Amino acid sequence: MKQVKDYIEENLAEELAISHLAALIPMSQYHFARAFKATLGQTPHKYVVHRRIERAKVLLSATQLPILEISLQTGFSNPSHFTSQFRRYVGSTPRKYRHAAY
Repeated sequence: MKQVKDYIEENLAEELAISHLAALIPMSQYHFARAFKATLGQTPHKYVVHRRIERAKVLLSATQLPILEISLQTGFSNPSHFTSQFRRYVGSTPRKYRHAAY
């Protein structure tokens, strides 16, 4: 799983389909998803979203990049989706999080 985790970290801005992640090991998608959850305690999708949110938090705190750019660099399809996912995981909007960090 370390290889998969490293791949996810290096490619957060890209589409990370479970079929592609499973092919890295190689395993069927079904067995990959089960092994991933058994090893890391969450589904591949939730893990990827969590990693994207964590990367976004770093970028919001450490840079002045526009929120649009951060949403793209962290693999979200658009700023609205990014904001809704960020709010779900963090409890505030990216803008409020950035202002609280400074």
